[in-house]
Amino acid sequence: MYRAWDARLVSTALLFFLFLGYLALRRIPGDPVGAAKRNAIAALIAFVDVPIVHFSVNWWRTLHQQGTVFNERLDAKIHGVMAFTLWFGVLAFTLAFAYLLDKRYHLLALDEDREEREVQEAIAERVGAVTS
Repeated sequence: MYRAWDARLVSTALLFFLFLGYLALRRIPGDPVGAAKRNAIAALIAFVDVPIVHFSVNWWRTLHQQGTVFNERLDAKIHGVMAFTLWFGVLAFTLAFAYLLDKRYHLLALDEDREEREVQEAIAERVGAVTS
């Protein structure tokens, strides 16, 4: 089977497998502090590949063309339906991100309220037990 060893493809595949490893590492049980350190170190190591993927377009001249939108002169060479599709996708994912972020903050606020209610109920039970 023929495989194209393109720099962008290989660096992106490496990034994919690094983050799969990171997700697998998060599933390993253990004490929370040690797991947090282990996960942070793995994420930092994996993140080193992100700029390599981004700049691989300009560093290595392989199967892929040079940068179209973010090139050295910042003059995008993309036209018509492709430009519309690009900007529509950027807008759609930005809105999806904002929506999911809003929902995440809402869940966090609900969780904090629940914890506060549980603490207040525990205090009320203790005060009730002492006065009885």
